[in-house]
Amino acid sequence: MGKRFDKEFKIEAVRLASEPGNTDDEMQRLKRENERLRRERDILKKAVAIFSEDPNRYSDS
Repeated sequence: MGKRFDKEFKIEAVRLASEPGNTDDEMQRLKRENERLRRERDILKKAVAIFSEDPNRYSDS
């Protein structure tokens, strides 16, 4: 089974994990992105519901 990660990878991982600002900033960015994606999803759900009601409602036919 041996080594799974090389020494260089471990050093870089420890360096990134020990920088306090990176994780907080990344977490805030991800929270904002999640909120935006939720809003987009909700808008698309509403659009599907509207256009599923009557297929001829918004056409010229």
